[in-house]
Amino acid sequence: MDAGEFEIRDSAYKHGINESDIRHALRNPLAARWGNHDTYLLIGAASDGSVLEIGFGTTGAIVHAMKARAKYWP
Repeated sequence: MDAGEFEIRDSAYKHGINESDIRHALRNPLAARWGNHDTYLLIGAASDGSVLEIGFGTTGAIVHAMKARAKYWP
């Protein structure tokens, strides 16, 4: 699935990450893992090089995006 095909839910914008950076992180993954409650967590680079955590559920809709926390990225 291409980064442009993922639906981004309103909750993904809660921490101020814009659509362009979310999609950039999806195209530039650094790590991936299962999160909590059937959520998949992808760690990827935003367009400015900052590291983001992107969360999506089993439907593939992106529900979470924020600067990566230390517990997910050193």
